[in-house]
Amino acid sequence: MAQDGLAICACVNSTVDSTRNDTPFFISHGRDFRLPMTVAAGSVALEPLTDSAQFALDTFAHMQEIYIAIRNRIYDAKLTAKEQYDKHRVDREFQPGQLVWLYTPSSDRSKPGQLNAKYRPIWAGPFRVVQTRRGEL
Repeated sequence: MAQDGLAICACVNSTVDSTRNDTPFFISHGRDFRLPMTVAAGSVALEPLTDSAQFALDTFAHMQEIYIAIRNRIYDAKLTAKEQYDKHRVDREFQPGQLVWLYTPSSDRSKPGQLNAKYRPIWAGPFRVVQTRRGEL
């Protein structure tokens, strides 16, 4: 059972993600995923390192590019989610004397003597608006 979990983890970590164009393992560790048996067998073809300092600089620059791309995609996703939310958002202004209902979402826990949260009403009221405060919320 544990071997299946490790195999699934290895598959997920070594699969190139189409949105990031890299594997999750590379993004986390800065190198490609290798199984111990491939390293022991010597079947991993590595490019000879001419200068380790240059390799470190190149790897660092590549990692920075990846992180900037991921940050930009997360920001774009947030903007898209906000646009979708704002499509159905309506600002309401209430006048004194108007009757309104108050949204009171129930908590998950039931208290003794109360209805189960599933059966409790989520709206309370009607209440009469006494005063409005603009720009304070």
